[in-house]
Amino acid sequence: MAFVNIQAVASGSLAGKAADQRIQALEQSKRLELEARQKALEAKQQQLAGGANLLADAARVQLQIEIDRDTRNLSRWQEDAQQELEGLSEQLKAEFFARLQAVTERVMKEKKIDFLFSEQSGLGWHASDVDLTQELIRALDAVGVESPAR
Repeated sequence: MAFVNIQAVASGSLAGKAADQRIQALEQSKRLELEARQKALEAKQQQLAGGANLLADAARVQLQIEIDRDTRNLSRWQEDAQQELEGLSEQLKAEFFARLQAVTERVMKEKKIDFLFSEQSGLGWHASDVDLTQELIRALDAVGVESPAR
């Protein structure tokens, strides 16, 4: 048996650091774009506030329509940016754990380890020859999908 701190592996490995850098780069890019969009909206709001008496009614109404549209678009853009960040994070996490699993299995075989416990989740990895998952699935499938008796 052995133990691993998966957080330490993620933060200390090159793969984990590269994933973190990709996320930070996307966050920075989105932050800069957000600031630019907010400044453009603020400029229109200031134009409306400062020139309310100077603008013709049609120009004032048009500017208010643009401000309302830009406000909605900014809100949608922020939601999309958040989803994009979350999607990238999940993708990178999945890629990292796929790599980690392959490496962990190899190391476990080399060191003749059957069980690997992690700080985060208790039983983290185990030797594939002691995995009863598929056998249990077949046994459950053989029983059927009926509700248990009460």
